[in-house]
Amino acid sequence: MPLSYEEVRESVRISISATVDHFIVDLEEAVDQMVITGMTPERIAAVLQSDLDNKGRIFGAFRNGAASSVRNGVENVSNAATNGVFEDEGLDHRLWKTAGVNVCPDCEVRAGITGTMEYFETIGLPKSGFSVCRANCQCQLVPISYDKEDNIIFKERN
Repeated sequence: MPLSYEEVRESVRISISATVDHFIVDLEEAVDQMVITGMTPERIAAVLQSDLDNKGRIFGAFRNGAASSVRNGVENVSNAATNGVFEDEGLDHRLWKTAGVNVCPDCEVRAGITGTMEYFETIGLPKSGFSVCRANCQCQLVPISYDKEDNIIFKERN
């Protein structure tokens, strides 16, 4: 079953918390290393300020991690809302569509596969971590339905 809004919110909170925790460890290790090499507090402050100003290894990684957590959270909330609309309209069958120019090998083999949401939840949803691309996955499960003769009909919205 797709994530609920509460589950998405908790996932984002955990992801941002982990990013902050990782940043704190990196910052402490960097400062400890500078102290061990004999740098003065003023020089340490200058190095850290330069890293911050230039999006260096320490602060750049923090910024990128936080941005990724927020971006993925927004995408997950959007996907949850979209899936809710599809479910409300009785559109349970989906088509796996790849997106982007660098499709990972795990997603590439799924391109064009159709099935129910239950099926895709079993084999792994886009952004669920099953694939090489993990949370960076840009694939989508687009709704399809079947007519009385089991011909696929793509539902398009205006």
